Amino acid sequence: MRSRTPSERAIIFAGVLGGLSLEQINKLLEPLVPTAASVPDSSYLMMRKDYFDKMVEGIGSRASDETNPFGEMIFHPKPIGDL
Repeated sequence: MRSRTPSERAIIFAGVLGGLSLEQINKLLEPLVPTAASVPDSSYLMMRKDYFDKMVEGIGSRASDETNPFGEMIFHPKPIGDL
C-alpha cells in the first residue's frame, strides 16, 4: 500500500474492521481527493486476510488513555513483513 495520511488510514482501517466493501471504503475516501487514491483490490484483500487480526489485537485490553495496536497502526503502520 502506498504511503497514506493518518486520516486516510483511519478511514480504510475502520472500514475494513466494520466490514465495509472496497467500493464503500473508496467512496469514503472521495472527499479527500486529490490527496487520497482509491484502495487497490489487492491491498483491500491483504488487509482483510492478513492485517485484520493484528488491527483488532489488544482493543479493549488497555487503559482507556493508552493507544491500542489499532490506533498505533493508524499513525505508525507496520509493514506486512513485520507482523
